Amino acid sequence: KRLSTNKKSILSLSFCNVNRMRFTLASLASLYICLAPVVIEADSTQPAFVVIPTRRNACNTFQKSILKPKTTTTTTTTVRMSSNENEEWKIQGEEIIKKAAMEAGASPDQITISWKPTRVIVTVSGTQDKELVLSAIDDEDDDDDNVILDEEEDYDDDVLEEQEQNDNPKEEKEGLDITSIARAINAALDGEEGSLGWQIAFNHEIEVTTPGISDILEGSVMFEAYRGFDVIMQGVDPKKPGKKKVLEGKLVERDDKFTKVNVKGRVVKMKNEDVEFVKLPKAKREKGVR
Repeated sequence: KRLSTNKKSILSLSFCNVNRMRFTLASLASLYICLAPVVIEADSTQPAFVVIPTRRNACNTFQKSILKPKTTTTTTTTVRMSSNENEEWKIQGEEIIKKAAMEAGASPDQITISWKPTRVIVTVSGTQDKELVLSAIDDEDDDDDNVILDEEEDYDDDVLEEQEQNDNPKEEKEGLDITSIARAINAALDGEEGSLGWQIAFNHEIEVTTPGISDILEGSVMFEAYRGFDVIMQGVDPKKPGKKKVLEGKLVERDDKFTKVNVKGRVVKMKNEDVEFVKLPKAKREKGVR
């Protein structure tokens, strides 16, 4: 009996050990299958499905599990220049502007550059006011020699017109041409896309101006100095109260009775007593390349 009882105990222990081993092997197999690498190919825009065996029954039972595609986060970083880089950028830009202005006839001591958020102001000064030329852009397609005065047109008695004498043309004053300087600067900044000059012209309006000069011409000295320059003359019409006469052209001369302006090949005279003012055009502005 004692022997049979021991045999039963040994058999019972052996059976329990076998069951434990089976459970352990089944658990390890389940864990191995679950952790095994799974390679799938799917459209990144659609949910991907992969078959993963359940832990409860690693041999026979399977269920579908959705594998969500990875999400990508994009961060935009704005790069700002430091104060030192900004100053270096301006110094290089001023060198380009000054070089172009000097090639157009200005000297280094005549050029002052001021930086604004959306504008670059280039101030060109001279030793004498009469050496500075403020001129509007002439239309290159216009040929003043081909302009013919219409003799049948009814002109007011207070505004006399006479054909310009081409035999003795007036010599225009030479000096610093602001328009040429503005065009030269604009051309110098018109570089390749992404270059320093291109960035300056793309983000700024280039304004070329002169300091300390009154727009209104006053006195015989100023009228003599600006003969041949573009001017705007405004006067009153005695026959039409409240109506203004505005003429744009080149100043011919001003004597004791009349002020004469050449308007596209013909000279228009207006009595001095009817002239309100004769002024220079505004400073020329050249828009940067965009």
